[in-house]
Amino acid sequence: VAISGSDADNLPKIDTPQSKSKQKNSKKDKKMENNEVVSEVQVKAVSTSESVHPPSETSAEVFSNSPNQNIAIKDIEKPRAEKSNAPLPKNKQKKAKKNKKKESNKVVAEVKVEAAATLDSGSWTETSMEVFSNTSKPDTALKDNQKPDELEQENDGRKMKKNRKPKAKKDTPKDCTNKLDAGQNVKSNLSANLEGANDHLLQKDAEDINKGEKMQEVLVPIKKVLSLKEQSKPTAAIVPMNFGLELLDSATHNNVKIIAGDGVIIRANSVILSLNSPVFHRITTNLELDEIEMAEFGEQSVRYFLEAVYTGKLPDIPAQFFRELNKICHSFKVKWMEAHCFEMFYEFSESIDNRSPEYNDLLFLFEEAAFVLSKLRKREFLLVALDKIKTSLSRTTFIEKYLKELHSLEKHQLDMIIELAEVNIEMVVWPLIKQLEKATFFSENIKYLLEKCDLSLCWRSHPKTIDKLFLVLGKVGEISSADDLKWAYKLLNETKSKNSDAECVQPRGRPPETYGT
Repeated sequence: VAISGSDADNLPKIDTPQSKSKQKNSKKDKKMENNEVVSEVQVKAVSTSESVHPPSETSAEVFSNSPNQNIAIKDIEKPRAEKSNAPLPKNKQKKAKKNKKKESNKVVAEVKVEAAATLDSGSWTETSMEVFSNTSKPDTALKDNQKPDELEQENDGRKMKKNRKPKAKKDTPKDCTNKLDAGQNVKSNLSANLEGANDHLLQKDAEDINKGEKMQEVLVPIKKVLSLKEQSKPTAAIVPMNFGLELLDSATHNNVKIIAGDGVIIRANSVILSLNSPVFHRITTNLELDEIEMAEFGEQSVRYFLEAVYTGKLPDIPAQFFRELNKICHSFKVKWMEAHCFEMFYEFSESIDNRSPEYNDLLFLFEEAAFVLSKLRKREFLLVALDKIKTSLSRTTFIEKYLKELHSLEKHQLDMIIELAEVNIEMVVWPLIKQLEKATFFSENIKYLLEKCDLSLCWRSHPKTIDKLFLVLGKVGEISSADDLKWAYKLLNETKSKNSDAECVQPRGRPPETYGT
């Protein structure tokens, strides 16, 4: 502790606890010891005030916080006359040791009083008094990251604190408890204030952000264009995609009305429709229509179509709705759905047993293929259907049953039957012979079918079948009209020309030249 020379005389003298007998026997010794201590403190004060550098190891060490630990005061250089080096008597040596011990107790008591006074004043800091253990570390050593100027200010502060008069009254345990409670209350109040301040700051920041005052926008007017030369190319929307079936019929998301058969209105989203179909894209984007007429399709077929568009996959559908669904996706050019419909058709054909197929299953394949061929001009479905019927063991039975409704068949269906029979023309001829035996005239489908078939192939492999055919044609021609009979002879001559080496069977009845006589 730094003490000026003028204040050294006014140091408070505190009597250490001693017995009365010792106090009486050592009154004279106390005066001498007090004088020596005062002179030592004066020397230390002068040396400390004159220099800001840390004191040497010869200065007094300050006690630690342990109350039972006594700190020995080292030898202090004193400005006294040199003493003789002659050894003292034993009784004087013992007396000197006792005096030295008393001096150390006095100094420790003085420092304790000053420390208590500083604590009571509430200005206790680490720089007001440094506590050291009994080591040789100087009390004015530089702390971590401490500058010499800060050390000088610290020493000046110590001098000012030393000038304060210590309080003689010590705190009782009750006072200490009250001060501790007061400190805890202050701490809790400080924490509450800090939390309140944080909440206030957060609220103020939110208000500033809402008002646009948090960040001031500064626009610099420059006449330049910003561009990015190397950037990744945007990818187109990938469909099919699962947009969520729950969005269908939503009044919020769906802005387009689709009018299906029977006037049923189904709501859909124009963006989802446009991503799947270029036709819907032109209707909603270019024409800006919000109602789409689909009255030619049934309600259930339209719902299956929209479900596929929204979920990205075809649902399981009954066979009677397949044709309309396939037609819708082709009409609106939904490419991925067209491919999925063909895959569904192919998987169904593969599920049919070749050894004992049901006629209705084969008929479904044949009719769907005929529809796609006539309306969409695509042969993929036809190839699947013909291949399945050919590989089955009931091709002859299928052709015979199918030609029973010959009068209601269209030309493309007849072409498919001829393609299904291939070189086995007898599969087509025999069902026709059975129908001609009961006919009274030649229908257009019979004429078309016999003209398209290569009867010369059947003549070589099955001549009796061809003989039977032309005999029946001659009878029907005589019954119906002269034009039908002329058509029968013309067909016979064309067949002969294709197979000139084969024997011909003349149709029964009058020759054509006798007609009209």
